[in-house]
Amino acid sequence: MVFALKDFLASRSRAAAVVLACSLAIGGCGDDTSTGPDGDSGPLTLRVLNRDTLSMPGTDVAVVTPVPGGLLVLGRITTPTPCYELSPGTVQEPPGALTLFIIAREKAVGACIQVLHTFPYRLEVRDLEPGEYDVEVIHTYPNTGWADRVAASVRVVVPGPG
Repeated sequence: MVFALKDFLASRSRAAAVVLACSLAIGGCGDDTSTGPDGDSGPLTLRVLNRDTLSMPGTDVAVVTPVPGGLLVLGRITTPTPCYELSPGTVQEPPGALTLFIIAREKAVGACIQVLHTFPYRLEVRDLEPGEYDVEVIHTYPNTGWADRVAASVRVVVPGPG
């Protein structure tokens, strides 16, 4: 059977076209729920919560919550395509300032559907001394031409453990 994608696109909704295109792309879309270092990676743990191709691209946000001895960050990052993986990074300078990076890097997968994609994530930061911190969460996209985006900029008080 010969299938013409342009005929399908003309006759169906955009959402159906995205689902079809994902099923045709190598590896599909949203086929796993984790990218980047998942699990214990020292003081930072980053987990992609649930891939959702149709969730409001362009609405990058992060919510920073202090927890005993650390921070919990829940956020969303938009990438140029679904074929990206996320990794965490951090800089702590000067004392009392903490910059957290969510780094989106393209995976080498061959063909990839060319649609914006949003990854919801959970970042855990451990081993922080109790005290006040000025925290920035920055989404960064190496080698894409996309500018870094500040997803959060807040002052928090980290309580001690226990």
